[in-house]
Amino acid sequence: MGGGDTGVRPGDGTSYRRLHLPGAGMDQAPEQERRVRAAGGVPGPLPPRQPPPAAHGGAQDPGDAAPSSSIWEAVPAVLRRHQRGVAEQLEAAYDGLQDEWTGRRDEFVRMMVTDGCFFLDTAWAVNHAMGGTGGGYTAGDPSDPHTLLIWETIRMDVVAMENQLPLLALQKLETARRGGAAVSAGDVNQLVRKFLTVPLPKNINEPAPHPLGLLRKCFVSTTAADRSSPLEQKEWENTMPCALVLTEAGIDLKKSRTRKFTDVEFKDAALKGVTKSVLHVPLLRVRYDTEMFLLNMMAFERLHPGAGDEVTSYVSFMRNLINNTADVALLRSKGVLVHTFGSDKAVARLFNNIYSGGMSPYSKLHHVQRKVSAHCERRWNKWRAGFVQSYLSNPWVFISLVAAIILVLATLLQTVYTIIPFYHNRS
Repeated sequence: MGGGDTGVRPGDGTSYRRLHLPGAGMDQAPEQERRVRAAGGVPGPLPPRQPPPAAHGGAQDPGDAAPSSSIWEAVPAVLRRHQRGVAEQLEAAYDGLQDEWTGRRDEFVRMMVTDGCFFLDTAWAVNHAMGGTGGGYTAGDPSDPHTLLIWETIRMDVVAMENQLPLLALQKLETARRGGAAVSAGDVNQLVRKFLTVPLPKNINEPAPHPLGLLRKCFVSTTAADRSSPLEQKEWENTMPCALVLTEAGIDLKKSRTRKFTDVEFKDAALKGVTKSVLHVPLLRVRYDTEMFLLNMMAFERLHPGAGDEVTSYVSFMRNLINNTADVALLRSKGVLVHTFGSDKAVARLFNNIYSGGMSPYSKLHHVQRKVSAHCERRWNKWRAGFVQSYLSNPWVFISLVAAIILVLATLLQTVYTIIPFYHNRS
């Protein structure tokens, strides 16, 4: 991870450094970094506080257990043990560590421990406060992140690409806090997942590099079925009709069974033997921090060769699906999209402005787009879509059409009844 700045935030004693991702430095993606900062920003200093006291009570989940001793009391133990291989592992998590840290292993580990304690202390307090246990804070404590509603800002800061902390540091701190008891990667994943308030699939127990990497794992699947074979790709299809046009072409939109970005499936009635063409899309909850999360996950994929491009492909897919407010309203009515914005226009603007850089021709979503576009290009479906758009999009136009049909039928009947007596008299 190329060079970067290291500093200490005044007021809280918590050091923050830029985490440089493998493959490129932040100076190689200035526009992406500006978008990330504009969407999320970096919070101001936090007020100093005492660590929460140990909680006592009934049985708890190991990942949620209140500390038997303060988290901060684990610092000396970690510092004493860092020569036993922990420091080397933490340093290896950074690609191209700055020269200023050469020969300063004690300071490097102290920075890791301080950042890790800050995260664990905040995450534990917020998780328990949300669970109704108070998180070790007294009522009205001015340093309570949940009371001040600044924990959302901390949450966004934790996900920011330049602030990533190796989860290995959290695992070692948790081990020290529990008196040496084994802490699995799944326990750390569960703690971070609860703090980020994202769903965690049951099979994510392997170590993640950092919170942003774990966040991405929660929303993507990297199985072989999620990538198309090059032989299946006859041409690159980077565009797709919007949601409104798809429904006009006879495609029904439905919510997928999971919230994974890769859980997109198209069943074509003409090819699959089903009665109706259906496009399954995962539920997306759009909030004020959605853009920042998506931008950071896309930046992670861009700077990690081999990590995959599932989030980038999903954003490109949603940009094609959402063209204006009518598409957002349609997706809401189908249960595919939920947002906390004041209007559908803000959601449409978000996806229209976000830049994904295109979609890989080998992604599953690209294969879905090709099938959807092929469905819409069939002659009957094009005629159907044109008819719906011309005559069924406006109630007054539809009423005029019905009136014209009735008038034609009435004229036809009148003509028939006029001709019948003529032939009857001749016979």
